Amino acid sequence: MKLRKLLPLVVLVTSLPLAGCSSTTPVSITAPALTPTVDAHQVTVDAFNTASTACTTANQKLAAAITSAQTTAKTGPSTMQDPPLLDKLNAAVATAQAVKPCTVPSMATDDGTIQRQTTQLGTDTQTVTLATSTLSAATSAVAASVNAKQQADAAAAAAKEHAAKTGSTTLTDSNGYTYTLSWQSSDMALTQDPSLGVPGTTRVTWSATVTWKVVNTTSGKIAPGRSGEYFVPMFTGDPSSKFGSVIHFCQYQLGAGNIYYGPTKGTDNFGWGNLPPNGTASGTVALRTDYFDVPNDELTSAMSYLSAPAGWVYSAVLGWSSSSASGYSNCAHNPVFGVSDSLK
Repeated sequence: MKLRKLLPLVVLVTSLPLAGCSSTTPVSITAPALTPTVDAHQVTVDAFNTASTACTTANQKLAAAITSAQTTAKTGPSTMQDPPLLDKLNAAVATAQAVKPCTVPSMATDDGTIQRQTTQLGTDTQTVTLATSTLSAATSAVAASVNAKQQADAAAAAAKEHAAKTGSTTLTDSNGYTYTLSWQSSDMALTQDPSLGVPGTTRVTWSATVTWKVVNTTSGKIAPGRSGEYFVPMFTGDPSSKFGSVIHFCQYQLGAGNIYYGPTKGTDNFGWGNLPPNGTASGTVALRTDYFDVPNDELTSAMSYLSAPAGWVYSAVLGWSSSSASGYSNCAHNPVFGVSDSLK
């Protein structure tokens, strides 16, 4: 737009002295400013250029959205919280690819035609922009579904891990004294030492602790103390089928016939003294230091197996009332009196 900038005309007039006066008084007269002129053709051209830029930008954004959507569409349905969203995304990609790109024509010479060209550019830009928005929304929905699945899986894994580490049980001895016992284990720590063990093997040592708490729930009675209690980590699947017979495990039957496997050595024994009514005792007990010389070609599977117990069981050298038993071992010969939440 071309504007002619015109300054107001200011005229300074000095009046003649009146009779009997010795001075003159200046008088300022301002002429009205002229109205700027507008170049209508330039306005039309500028509007066309703006619409052309918007058209080109819309095409670029749609192309980028299609590329992004195609990458996201490679997501596997199993990684999504809502797999049907993947079908909607693929359909949105096909629709977007079918959209006719916005095309910038050669600008006409007369204003009327240029204005019509500008209007068409606006319409085409809106069509491309809408396709981009629809496709981006479908892409975002799939990405959000993947994120939701990851969060759900992480929460489930955390809950499973917590359930494997924690447990509680109610106990009754042969005289009718009652107790509750609860516990929580640490992570299983594994170390490797290839310098130990016979040639072709690596020595694997493990360690873990279990923190426990017992409460006397016998009404109004001092409950006698106990000794010879211990915990054993439980694993699923016979380890001999995973990495040979280098590790000897016992088979445990828990609950309604569920089979697990545990090492011949559990934690050190622990116990507690006499407890007043509602009295408590607590402590931490360590898994007995044990090692396994694992063949090198079976080391990876052994490490994976040993690092993640399915849970822990509580047992005792001296049995409680048989009604407290919740399982038994085929080689430890001691009944199981409590299991982790994950094994219930």
